[in-house]
Amino acid sequence: MSQYSVTGESGEVYEIALGDIGIGGGLRRCRDRDGRERIYKEYQTPVDEPDLLGFAEQALLLGREIVLAAEAEPESREWAAASINWPIDLIMRDRALTGVILPLIPAEFLDTDGTALTLEQLVGEHPAEAYFRVGVLIRVCDVFLVLEERYLALPGIDERNLAWSRAQPRAHLIDCDGLRPALGADEYSGRLALANLIRCGLFLAPGIPEDLDIGLRLLFERADTAAPEHKPSAQHWLSGLKAAFLTADAAAYRTDMLKIIDRPAPPPLRTGAFPQPPKHSGGRVAGILLAVAGLIAVIALIALRAGDPGTTEAVTPTPTTPAFDPAILDVAGTDTTPFTADALLPPSFRDARNVEYTRRAGGVKDCITQGMSQNVKQILTSYHCTHQVAGSYLDQSNQILVSLNVIALPTTAEATTLYNTMKGRTQDWTIWCPTSGPGTTLCDNDAGSATRTAWGSTSHRYIYKSTALYLNLTTDPTAKQWLAPAAEAAVKAAGPTNYWHQ
Repeated sequence: MSQYSVTGESGEVYEIALGDIGIGGGLRRCRDRDGRERIYKEYQTPVDEPDLLGFAEQALLLGREIVLAAEAEPESREWAAASINWPIDLIMRDRALTGVILPLIPAEFLDTDGTALTLEQLVGEHPAEAYFRVGVLIRVCDVFLVLEERYLALPGIDERNLAWSRAQPRAHLIDCDGLRPALGADEYSGRLALANLIRCGLFLAPGIPEDLDIGLRLLFERADTAAPEHKPSAQHWLSGLKAAFLTADAAAYRTDMLKIIDRPAPPPLRTGAFPQPPKHSGGRVAGILLAVAGLIAVIALIALRAGDPGTTEAVTPTPTTPAFDPAILDVAGTDTTPFTADALLPPSFRDARNVEYTRRAGGVKDCITQGMSQNVKQILTSYHCTHQVAGSYLDQSNQILVSLNVIALPTTAEATTLYNTMKGRTQDWTIWCPTSGPGTTLCDNDAGSATRTAWGSTSHRYIYKSTALYLNLTTDPTAKQWLAPAAEAAVKAAGPTNYWHQ
């Protein structure tokens, strides 16, 4: 039986159950009027600072939309945005925030005692296998990318805020009621936090191995030494992990790289104050032999799981590639990436709904075109943009078109300023169609009223814009559940990494 009820700012009433959850109090189970179980987090000290209240309201609006959509559409739970424990309601009293309502953490991210299975345990006493750790960290990058794209920060985030699943390499960001706009000191705080999380979850031994993939080594070096705004972003880490640990077709893990990160931590050094083992002991020798045999069996098992099925042959290490410093992409004078479709556009990509899209056309186009809205034309003109790389993609069933635009400005600062200036404004970018086959006639029709989803991003000196819509120009708003993942995936797959990680 409930102890009492509270009413959220959404108007929803929550019946609060007796008894706290976990250690320290403040967390209680509750149910809404539809019987959905939630968590009520009660604050010991109410929050009445106007800025913090404004931040909480913004996080609520975003979180409620994402969580309720994920609960209504199970397939959308695969989206990275659904892997964040967003606040979904606020409890106010006397104009002060006294608590928040949060979704339950999914059971797959809980340990046997009901507590969250945090990133600390990924490499703890019984660490997960190397390929599994990499998979979890790739998902962590996806989650951080969601925060970066929405200009959000979670101050103080560490390995206790990330839960992972033993069933499959997935991650879930928890304790998210402190989400706020990434402004001031918080603007780049997520970059350092992500670097620390990857370092925490990747290696069993301290330090960065000398024979680790050079691209990853450079990312760790930048994370340690660069200014906050120049530390690697979530997209940098995502591309770096995939390039280092996945085969070129992303169909399997590279066992040579997995062995490097799976080296155990060295045992503590002994001193003369500790008794030394006897020099001759048949039983001890037999035990060592058994331990070595067991270790060989474990290594063989890892090779079988991470490599091609059905083979136990040794994997030939991939030849070392020349060192690549992503910082060269920040300025046109040092960026030697060809400004071509093959260098900046992926030949294909797969979205969060597991739909594959293939490039049907691509090339260098005029930067400013008739299909753009006036505000886009004006700002591109002010930045003296002359050319763009454009491409068009279709899904395998030839139903959805994704149009992709890539623009390069002289410096990262200019690209960031342009992107931030346009962010949040209504804007139309030219839709590029295939030059032959399905989709060629779409550009001859008026697509203005069709349901579409647009996505944008920036990294280094590049700006990416995508638009997804159905070839039949449907106006059904539910089409966005398929269009949004496609537009997002196109932007994430574009960029100079297509050239440098070939």
